[in-house]
Formats: sequence, C-alpha cells, structure tokens
Amino acid sequence: MIFYKLTTDGELIKIDQDFDLDENGALPPEFNEFVHKQLSCELYEHVYAPCIGANVQMLADESGKLTGKKVNPIAWYFANGLDRRDPIVGDVLLCAMHRVGPLKELDYCGLSEAQCSYIKREFDFVKEIIKK
Repeated sequence: MIFYKLTTDGELIKIDQDFDLDENGALPPEFNEFVHKQLSCELYEHVYAPCIGANVQMLADESGKLTGKKVNPIAWYFANGLDRRDPIVGDVLLCAMHRVGPLKELDYCGLSEAQCSYIKREFDFVKEIIKK
C-alpha cells in the first residue's frame, strides 16, 4: 500500500507499507502503530482535506499544537486553504478510504496511482505558491 507523509519541512515522502488485511478487507490494528510512528504522536485525528481531491484523507497529530510542533503550511493549505483560524501542525499522513465488510463501513487504505499523481501535482503547485 502506498501512503504519503507530508512533513513540516515541506517534503512529500512516499511510503510503501504492506499490511495483511482481515477477511473483510480492513486494515489490522498494526495500522494504528504505523500511523503513530510516522507522525511521532500518541493521538492522531482524521482531518478533512477538501483541497487535495476526492477520497484523499489526512491523518494529523491531534496534540501537535500542545507539544510545540511546527506549522505544516502545505497540509494547512490542503485542509482549509490557509484559513488562519486552525493551522495544521506536525507531519501528516495521506491515505484513502474504502468500504469494508458486510455493513460497508469506512476504513483507511492505501492510495491509488491516480491519487498519488494528483497529490504530487497539487503538492508541487502549493509549494510554489507558498514560496512566493
């Protein structure tokens, strides 16, 4: 599965991580450990990110503001167009969601090639805007 890590230093890092899905196609509990490790945090939150396309999700450090992490301007833009009220701080993990199990519940999953290409284009675009 492909994920992207967007760092506070303005890097977009592609992460290829395999997970053994359960019988319904859901990620195992190890996914939470993976997210915690990638974000160096105890708690993470799902942040709606309308600026990076359909079905791309952002997982962010929920307590980054309290622990003094740096603002992540590109993630902040992806989340709300740099609305000054609520900046995103710390690194974020980009993933997708899909439906699993008999009840078709939402679960996180890796990114498709199309999503990866779109994220990369948007990242390059926003990075150029922020530099100016």
